[in-house]
Amino acid sequence: RTLRSPERRSRYDHQRQVSDEEPSDPGLPLPPAPPRLSAPVRSAAVVPGGLPPGISVPRESESAGAALPPRPPPVGDIGARSVNLTTGPNAVRPTPQLVVDGPGVVVLRVGTRTVTHSLKVSNPGGRRMPGRVTCNERWLELPRPVLDAQAREQIIPVHIRPSRMPGQQADAVVRIITDHGQRAEIRFVVHRRSSLAPAIATLVALLLVSAGVLLYRGQAPAVPTGVLRLEISPESARVTRTAPDGRDTSLGSGSQHVVSRALNQGVTLTVEATGFLPQTVTVGPDPALELTQKIELEPDSPMDYVPKPNVRTGTLSPSRVRETVEKSADRVAACFPPSTTGTDYEAAYKVWVVRTGLVERVEALEPNFDVAAVQPCLNRVFRAIQFGELGEDVVYAVGVTPKRLSLSPKATATTANSP
Repeated sequence: RTLRSPERRSRYDHQRQVSDEEPSDPGLPLPPAPPRLSAPVRSAAVVPGGLPPGISVPRESESAGAALPPRPPPVGDIGARSVNLTTGPNAVRPTPQLVVDGPGVVVLRVGTRTVTHSLKVSNPGGRRMPGRVTCNERWLELPRPVLDAQAREQIIPVHIRPSRMPGQQADAVVRIITDHGQRAEIRFVVHRRSSLAPAIATLVALLLVSAGVLLYRGQAPAVPTGVLRLEISPESARVTRTAPDGRDTSLGSGSQHVVSRALNQGVTLTVEATGFLPQTVTVGPDPALELTQKIELEPDSPMDYVPKPNVRTGTLSPSRVRETVEKSADRVAACFPPSTTGTDYEAAYKVWVVRTGLVERVEALEPNFDVAAVQPCLNRVFRAIQFGELGEDVVYAVGVTPKRLSLSPKATATTANSP
């Protein structure tokens, strides 16, 4: 670069000399910065349909010197709004929860008679849990194929029919599926004892006895025996005795049974009745000469039947309900403790009877006693009452006793006029 003016050349040489040296004096003046060039910014109002002639909007690089738009208000200046999470459309509602108490695989060994296994299902959630229960094999039966949507805990009975099994061992799966999409699977592995087992056991026992006789040349000492008295409820229950070798002997039905037993062996009994969960108990061995065992079956449903809407219903005549209930008045009276005031227990009874003739619900109307204290016993007694089949075209029927039933634990029931 060539500078013709001596004055400008002298100033330029001086500036180069200063910039080449390391500045040691902070007060040394620096040359002034060149002025910043900026393009003028034009402003125009936006006109609908386009800009007026002669007006242009500068690009972003050309509007560097333009004033920035106002900033939005800080977050703290925005009005706060609270959302209620417990009520209203945005509420967080509790959801049902399917829980099956027990192992996922159930292994059973059965003989020739029907065996019932109970599944305990609970719902720790806070809402209704409707659903259904299914199985994939015909040798498993489900008397209650639907869930009780209102129950927090419920028992699902599963009947195993050994006579229908395809072989000595079979597998099946029981599925519990709720309407909310939850599901649980329980696998059943069932082993059936061979029908030859009792014969083989008997043959072995005979061989052992024969060997003992030949070895000792004498008679084996007699085994002491005793008596077992059974008190069965309901009276219609069937009692079966299973011997140690696996053989079953029917003792018939009834509320009282007396059987002999060996004092050094236990007695295995199975009690079954329509509409009840079966029980299998073993009594002994016990050195006592006389024992008493009470067996009381429980209904196989919660006895809180709520009919579905729009189903075909029937009506039981009041006289039929009264006559049927009065036949079991003594057993109904046994549900009540002795009266401390001498007053009989009075109430009218309303029953819901399903197609098979079983009572699925009983309600005491206008009672003069605490219903909750005796309701479990009333459920057992009324479940054993048979009203007869209703017919294929009726799903359930409802009936009420025409008069209040007066019950005393020490006397036969009588009827009284309704107040």
